[in-house]
Amino acid sequence: MVRYGSDEINFQDAELEEIENNLMMLGVHGVTILAASGDHGAFTGGTGTEEAVCSSFEPNYPASSQYVTAVGATQLLGNQVEAGCMVTEAVCSHLTGALITGGGGFSKRVSSLPEQAAAVKGWVDEGKTPPSSMFDVTKRAYPDISLVGHNLFVVVNQTDTTIDGRP
Repeated sequence: MVRYGSDEINFQDAELEEIENNLMMLGVHGVTILAASGDHGAFTGGTGTEEAVCSSFEPNYPASSQYVTAVGATQLLGNQVEAGCMVTEAVCSHLTGALITGGGGFSKRVSSLPEQAAAVKGWVDEGKTPPSSMFDVTKRAYPDISLVGHNLFVVVNQTDTTIDGRP
């Protein structure tokens, strides 16, 4: 699991190409690489604790690589329980009490994956997207999967607690 990332813009073309080639070679050898999609959403330059205003999203790398499985974070909302389970789940956000905000978006440099075309089209067709100038649907979309990442119940040193993100 890759727990770090940086704005895609921070990588020179040659660096990005070398990393992509190495990630591809690991995949050829059967290694699955998971990468966190980012803790502060798709914005750059902020702390993640305020709503950022920008002209485009800044993708997180290596989550935007086509050779990793990018993992985002969700949270359970409300106190509704059915059959022992919370019934409402949404992307992690500071606006709903999480310490992290689920990252995700579109790469600016890595090409889209054919297997993502239908999902991306469905998302765009819903009409709930940010302005199209902020992202490029011809590039790789991420995250690939999401898991609960806020108020995650864990036991640490025989003590029950909840965490945000990773332990």
